[in-house]
Amino acid sequence: MQKKIVVIALAAALGVPALVLGQAKADLSGTWTFDEAKSDPAPGPGGGGVGRGGGRMGGGTPTKLVIKQSGAELTVESTLPNGAQTAVYKLDGSESVNKMGMGEAKSKASWDGANFVITGKQAISTPQGDFEIDTKDVYSVSGSTLTLTTTRTTPRGEITRKLVFNKG
Repeated sequence: MQKKIVVIALAAALGVPALVLGQAKADLSGTWTFDEAKSDPAPGPGGGGVGRGGGRMGGGTPTKLVIKQSGAELTVESTLPNGAQTAVYKLDGSESVNKMGMGEAKSKASWDGANFVITGKQAISTPQGDFEIDTKDVYSVSGSTLTLTTTRTTPRGEITRKLVFNKG
């Protein structure tokens, strides 16, 4: 017990946040605005630009996220170039089902230290046919910056992208 207290006291004295020590989960609540300059460009023809190809939820890159976090669930309201979308994730480890872009996403949310992780599968229906992609979203907060790392495994391969948002 004394060793744990000494480690926490030493970390506090050195300015190491409690999150690094695994003592607390991040609070993702708030309004977050997309920072295109600090984010990876969108995949697809022509690359970057808000709303261009391969966006996170099928409607382009979110320009704003409003996140509400409670003990039971986390809600993400995304403002997209072509509209808005809301997803609700259960925090008890059970499956969440959300309408996403051109299909339905079934996922599970969990905490990995201070990071909020959503893994799942998204069924997509297009004029070219139906297919499924594996998804993984990792939300992390540092100060007034939220970083969302998205990984999509599609029939064409894996795409990972870092999106950065600023609070306010």
